[in-house]
Amino acid sequence: MASPAVAWLDEVDSTSRYARDELARLADGTLVAALAQTAGRGRRGRAWVSPPGVNLYVTFVMKGWPHPPTAATWLASLATLDLLRQEAPGADWWIKWPNDLYCGEARKAGGILCESLAASPGRSDILAGIGVNLNMTPEQLAAIPVPDARYRPTSVLAETGRTVEVKACAADLAAGLAALRAEAERDGIGPLFRRWRAENRILGREVCVVTDDGRELTGTGADLAPDGALVLADGDGRRRTFHGGDVSLRPA
Repeated sequence: MASPAVAWLDEVDSTSRYARDELARLADGTLVAALAQTAGRGRRGRAWVSPPGVNLYVTFVMKGWPHPPTAATWLASLATLDLLRQEAPGADWWIKWPNDLYCGEARKAGGILCESLAASPGRSDILAGIGVNLNMTPEQLAAIPVPDARYRPTSVLAETGRTVEVKACAADLAAGLAALRAEAERDGIGPLFRRWRAENRILGREVCVVTDDGRELTGTGADLAPDGALVLADGDGRRRTFHGGDVSLRPA
């Protein structure tokens, strides 16, 4: 199988915006990557800090995706998790619902933001935006504003003390994304979901959920539903289902 294409840009406002604007000419399976990103964004309109030359700022183009768009987030999260484990095998990497990559209890290293565009009946074009902190120094990480001081950003460099080659990581991530996509096309998304569910650390843990409308609820992470929703059990045994929001772990 031919290696997936990585389309490198020196600088762009957002790889996802570029991929959306250039979708017609980009080949299916292309990974758009930028050395510098001036207007990266995360969930809920938050800025994604993107210093030049040190991290991964990429968007994976999947045309004609036949599964729910949520499953594209599972795919991108797992491929990114595999990359982090490859580059820092001794670190404690995991997926935090719905779309973050963490190390240990409270150190965020990456995030996923997928955009779905209607393509044809039952299919969509997916732009899977991925940001991964690779070579940011502890000083650079400390300067990033965070909404909760208990949770700090991290990087492969901060966890291992060594730098990694950004372009090589992009090529490895592109190959990982393509391989997981091929598995989903062959086997369906059931295996993808089961692995994504198992790699989340919120099941059985006390968590706090801040909903998209600002409500704050605490309970136990009871399950992740087949559509990717979080099922939260409160102290009275009632269960609530959330399809979005911010989750934080309570101390074990």
